Amino acid sequence: MTRRFESTSERSIEFVRMHGTANEFLVLDALCEPVPAGFELSAIARAACDRATGLGADGLLLVEPVDGFAARM
Repeated sequence: MTRRFESTSERSIEFVRMHGTANEFLVLDALCEPVPAGFELSAIARAACDRATGLGADGLLLVEPVDGFAARM
């Protein structure tokens, strides 16, 4: 399921929630659409992964392009 996370600056970023072996992760796909400038990924990870006030997850994964490989996380 694809959802959008909105920051306090009224910008948003699309993510996919995935789970397996009792772990849940929010996955940001930066292969086709890079993360917008100004997004602080560490702050987004803390806020989005918080189970009480955020979306709830064990972590945030960023999939991005890198030379010589299909992608890196």
